[in-house]
Amino acid sequence: MDALNQGLKWATACAFLLLGLVTLVDWARKRDRTRLYVAGAVGLLGVVSLAGSIQAVPAVKSGLQAAPVVLRLLTSLELIAFVLSGCALLALRNALVPYPGAVRRGLQIVAGAILVIGVAVPLPSDAAVKPTPLQAVAITLIIGFWTVCIGEPAVRLWLRARHLPAVQRARMRAFSTGYGLIVLLIAVAIGAGTGAKSAGFQLATQAAALVIVPILYASFAPPAWLRRMWRAREEPAFARAVRELVASSSNPEEMARRSVGWASRLVGADGSAIVDFDGRILAAEGIDRALVERLIREPDGSRGDGRLIVVPLNFETGQGSLIVQAGAITPLFGADEVVQLEVYATHLTLALDRCRLTAALRDSEARAREANHAKSKFLASMSHELRTPMGAIIGFGDVLAEGVDGELNAEQHQDVERIRVAARHLLALLDDVLDISKIEAGRLELSTTNVELGALTADLLATLKPVASAKSLEVEAHGLDGVTVWADPQRLRQILLNLVTNAIKFTETGAVTVRCEASASSALISVQDTGMGVPASARELIFDEFRQIDGGDRRSKGGTGLGLAICRRLVELHGGAIGVDSDVGKGSTFWFTLPLAPAQTSRAVPSAAGADTAPGDSGGNGELPWGGSTGDVILVVDDDADSRALIAKRLKDGGYRSVEASSGAEGIRLARSLIPLAITLDLRMPVTDGLEVLRALSADARTRDIPVVLITVTERNHIAVPADGVLYVQKPFSKEGLLTAIASVMHPMPACDVMVIDDDPRVLELISKSLASIDATFRYASSGPEALEAVKTKLPDVIFLDLVMPGMSGFEVLSRLRANELTQRIPVIVASAKELTGEDVRLLNDQIDRLVRKSDLGSGNLAGTIRQLVARQGVPV
Repeated sequence: MDALNQGLKWATACAFLLLGLVTLVDWARKRDRTRLYVAGAVGLLGVVSLAGSIQAVPAVKSGLQAAPVVLRLLTSLELIAFVLSGCALLALRNALVPYPGAVRRGLQIVAGAILVIGVAVPLPSDAAVKPTPLQAVAITLIIGFWTVCIGEPAVRLWLRARHLPAVQRARMRAFSTGYGLIVLLIAVAIGAGTGAKSAGFQLATQAAALVIVPILYASFAPPAWLRRMWRAREEPAFARAVRELVASSSNPEEMARRSVGWASRLVGADGSAIVDFDGRILAAEGIDRALVERLIREPDGSRGDGRLIVVPLNFETGQGSLIVQAGAITPLFGADEVVQLEVYATHLTLALDRCRLTAALRDSEARAREANHAKSKFLASMSHELRTPMGAIIGFGDVLAEGVDGELNAEQHQDVERIRVAARHLLALLDDVLDISKIEAGRLELSTTNVELGALTADLLATLKPVASAKSLEVEAHGLDGVTVWADPQRLRQILLNLVTNAIKFTETGAVTVRCEASASSALISVQDTGMGVPASARELIFDEFRQIDGGDRRSKGGTGLGLAICRRLVELHGGAIGVDSDVGKGSTFWFTLPLAPAQTSRAVPSAAGADTAPGDSGGNGELPWGGSTGDVILVVDDDADSRALIAKRLKDGGYRSVEASSGAEGIRLARSLIPLAITLDLRMPVTDGLEVLRALSADARTRDIPVVLITVTERNHIAVPADGVLYVQKPFSKEGLLTAIASVMHPMPACDVMVIDDDPRVLELISKSLASIDATFRYASSGPEALEAVKTKLPDVIFLDLVMPGMSGFEVLSRLRANELTQRIPVIVASAKELTGEDVRLLNDQIDRLVRKSDLGSGNLAGTIRQLVARQGVPV
């Protein structure tokens, strides 16, 4: 038993000493101070253990007892080595996780004091000798200090390891475990008392001490198979990171910043850097940039000295580098780490190349949009410039045709007529190009109002009947009378003109019929012909710009291919949809939808025949010539008599009575005496201008709440107005524009609850920004079931609904909303990127209030649409 025990003692001592020597040699090669501390902590412990084993040899023991001075010197040296091994571990802890300055200085003082005590107090060299009380105190202090030196770093480094990559975490915890076991063995030996002297106990402790050596070795220089085993726990996360990298489309610098961390984690490195093909450092983390720059100038190969790996990144545009550096708790890199990084570098190269390609595509798209915008501006400008000479050509052609400058012979008449026809055709083409360019540039504004569909269509067909009669075609209209839509009358006429003239052009026999089917919220208008029809393959193309159907008969009809494209754009601006149903050889039906007009919401004052306006001085005492209440008027303040007369006429058309003031001072006086429904106020007036009138009205408690419409030739953003509740109408203005402004200031938009149902949360942001001009709160539901549940809690005023969503579709959500008595009247705006079929439109026609393309949510009069829909519900706007 004693021989086995002595053998284990020698083996343990030699193992610790050898481990210290190996680490010392590694420090000599790398000159890394942390390795020096590790060599000191392990090697000195091995020296102490080996010295004890040597002194236990009988011959050595008897010789030392005969030379007490030498024995005392050896004992002191053992003590110093023992204390310094603990101090070396404290130094290692400080290098990895620094102590505060005061704590570090305190530990140095305590260590010095312990060394002085150990040298000053002669300790017994034989464990069998009972120490004196002073010696017992010294031994307790020395062992206690050494235990703190070992235990505190072991615990601290274990905790620090929680946030490290797998390899560093395992190595640091192996290191903490080894030294923790040493502290445990000392504690057990002290606790065992006299039992610690038994052969069995010593054999067990020596065996345990010998086991500690491979644990510590695994923390200093783990073999490749062990490193792979540690890394295996991070492989799933690494695989996910690689997939994210390949799928990512952010800029190269951002991607590189996210990638360097994974490169370090992959091989347990302290730092890494990514260098682009042009030598630019895309990202660096935990590595000295000066070192990276030196490696760029003087590449050292792919392996370096075992502490550095430089892996090439073979981009499409050239070669970059992935540089990874080992640190204080990183094992030397081997072939396994190089292979791991080479695989990672392949994925990283693909990801960065993809990122550059995506960025290049984005730039190309942006340049294409800019070029398209520039083209639209150029076309708009040139179209205007070309209209002037075209007007002259047409005008002088008419002069020649009428014989104003002399009679023409038959051949001359024919030539002039050809010029006139060609000129009008060219002018129509210019108008089409101008419309398209305006729409693409976002500068086409609709002047929407109530439009009697029957009257407008009847007038249009009357102008086209001669053309149809020349081909013996009947032109009919059904179901349009009594239908009022909310549209721009000029643009609606343009849509119908394009569709009906196309129908006449491509129909040889039969009839062209315009029909309308009105639902609760919209009108479905169709133009049906008995012509040649449209092939199925061409039905989507004919609504694109400059697209015509191939075929001799159709090509012979002429045309630019812009008419239907303009129709599509104009219908979509109105919030409708357009399409075609056709049978080749039997005819076609082109259809489109428009919203019905909202209920009349302006507060009209009953008219009194023959007394609709009054001069300012007739109302100065509050008595109006028609005998009505003083507040039932709108005050018109303008120094120009013609402008006053025009505004009064427009107001009369809208059902309002008016009183006129020819100056700012008179306007203030009448406002105070009449307290009108609203005031129209000219900005530019002599003596007292519009802004002074506004200030005076705002300062007076009687007049500060009167709504004001400012009539001005100046753009709104050039005016600093000192009052709230003011709207602007810029000269020249339309009747609809003035009346809409009057209605808006008299009945401001109430707070509106808007619900957005869409699986894409970005749609909510887009809609909320588009409706920033109105007082609205927004709720969001990412699915149909979530929306239906939210509606039960509180009914929204308006709903935006996507048609294509995972799970419950928008069609089903809409069906359930309309089937519920509580929600069936809520206005619904369908905002979808889906290309609607004719069946989709018919399905939605009686269920929704508006149809908006998602691409148009950021433009157009979305706030105006909300106003109309809220007004239809009976809420004044």
